[in-house]
Amino acid sequence: MKIRKSIKISLWVVLSIALLFAIVAALASPIAKHVINKRGEDLLGRQLHAEQVKINLYNGDISISNFHCKEADGEKSSITPL
Repeated sequence: MKIRKSIKISLWVVLSIALLFAIVAALASPIAKHVINKRGEDLLGRQLHAEQVKINLYNGDISISNFHCKEADGEKSSITPL
């Protein structure tokens, strides 16, 4: 009986960790996009904009599409998309 109970507990722990990882993976990209677009100017003192942010937690890949960073005066772009 003790072995069966420990297997059940182990299974619940593994499933809980997998579910937590899946939730974090699903929410990482929208949160990063929100931080760049809404808080970027407060954090860096420059106007930032990103159209799409993709974060892949499985291989550590981060890609940002159409990223714009304006100069401190807000007139011209200091970083333009490639």
